[in-house]
Amino acid sequence: MLAIVGNKEDLIDQEEVDIDEARTWAAVENAIFKKTSAKTARGVEDLFREIATRLDGSLGPQSRPAGQHLENQQRPVAKDQDCKC
Repeated sequence: MLAIVGNKEDLIDQEEVDIDEARTWAAVENAIFKKTSAKTARGVEDLFREIATRLDGSLGPQSRPAGQHLENQQRPVAKDQDCKC
């Protein structure tokens, strides 16, 4: 899977890449295309949700138990018995 991300959306007046060209290229490559801003966080959550959705769909129903979805999975936190945290 490929994701094309146009960062610095908060600096739109300094844009150097033609957005229509980027969208077209992403469509040809069957890639996700999103504009984001790390500074304002605009579009970042949408980008990761789309990546998760596509990954979840690409796993297929035989790859995970029924009823589980990628967004609901959590890793257990390992506890170190010797840690004085």
